[in-house]
Amino acid sequence: MLWLQTHFEASQWEAIASEEVMLTKDNAEMLANDAMEAGLILNSVPSVSFLSKN
Repeated sequence: MLWLQTHFEASQWEAIASEEVMLTKDNAEMLANDAMEAGLILNSVPSVSFLSKN
């Protein structure tokens, strides 16, 4: 959690917490690499698409 707080501004936390943020594959890989270099252990999940029924 601290690592995320050091990489994103407080104004972006609501969007991150509510899953409104979408990253490109390249950006996600860069973020994951940065986290691993900082010593974090990451567990990835396959991408999932959700369809909204309105």
